Amino acid sequence: MDSVLHLVRTACLVESRAPQYAGYLASVFRQRGWAHTFQRWGEEEGTHGVALRGWLARHDPGFDFEAAFTRYLAEVPYHREDAGSFYGSEQRELVARCFVEAMAATYYQAVGAAAVGRPELQALCHRLSADEARHYAMFRRLLEQLREAQGTQRLEAMQVVWERLTALQDEQLVYASWLVGGAHGTFDLAAEGRRYRAMMVSLYRPAQVRFVGTLVAQVVGAPRPPRWVDPLSAVALRLISAAS
Repeated sequence: MDSVLHLVRTACLVESRAPQYAGYLASVFRQRGWAHTFQRWGEEEGTHGVALRGWLARHDPGFDFEAAFTRYLAEVPYHREDAGSFYGSEQRELVARCFVEAMAATYYQAVGAAAVGRPELQALCHRLSADEARHYAMFRRLLEQLREAQGTQRLEAMQVVWERLTALQDEQLVYASWLVGGAHGTFDLAAEGRRYRAMMVSLYRPAQVRFVGTLVAQVVGAPRPPRWVDPLSAVALRLISAAS
């Protein structure tokens, strides 16, 4: 299986559990009155899973989505809806969400660019990337609302971004990657994580690295990255993939 197909399958599993993401966020921000915003966001994210499943059904009929998704939900629980933030605070939660949306927008850019000879997939990835960028903007607006009332916790924001960038325990993605790849042998989080990240990072180009870098810089309040950072950023991503 080529990298593009593997990454589409992985994204399909992750995107298809959107209602759990929305429920968790509504729980964390219960006092903010943002439940409708998160519900609408979750519904839009859910359409991504539907669209990806549709493409896979037409172009990858051998992939048993229902079996993989059932196992995924059963074996990889999401954060509990108990009004507590996994990241420790409301601002940290929204910084993490902004980072994830920025990475998702770039992920679809990279997959779409690599999907040579698959025009339908390229068009789908373009649409999904635009959706994720719009969701990033939505979460950033919520973050700015908190910062107006609480002040900007810039050091915390930088810590969250670094933790998300270098984390080895992102089981949501890594286990999905292992499942869609055939789930051979015993699941090894570190080994599968290296394989998944190497596959993903190999598709990134300097323009995409710059795009995600600009979005993340906005969240932590850093200046726009200069153009000479592009090749260095690409090398850094590869090193993170190889070392993790």
